[in-house]
Amino acid sequence: MNGIIIIACASICNTLALVLLKMAGKLITPDLSLWLFLHKSWLLIVGGIFLYSLSFILTIKILTDNSFLTAVPIFVGINFFLTVMVSLFIFKEPIVLSSLAGIGFIFLGVWLISTNAI
Repeated sequence: MNGIIIIACASICNTLALVLLKMAGKLITPDLSLWLFLHKSWLLIVGGIFLYSLSFILTIKILTDNSFLTAVPIFVGINFFLTVMVSLFIFKEPIVLSSLAGIGFIFLGVWLISTNAI
């Protein structure tokens, strides 16, 4: 169970890093100089780098302590789920039925791999 918690933490850090970088990217306008962009978005960029680094360190721990075949699909599955949730609730992007079906199939695949059901 401890492995799942670490995988979830790594996935959350990874997803939050992407959110911060997308927010930084929204500050870019055609007339904005690189210096002004960095001045306006440095905290978002540094936060994204920090969260990516934390996710990287946690991923090393995950891969050291767990089966690659089990840990990576769970990590990726959680990332897909969090991506849909962030898209829907933070960025207010529409989620189509095919996206939800895809997430369902991903979770089915993760379950099959992690339980050795076949």
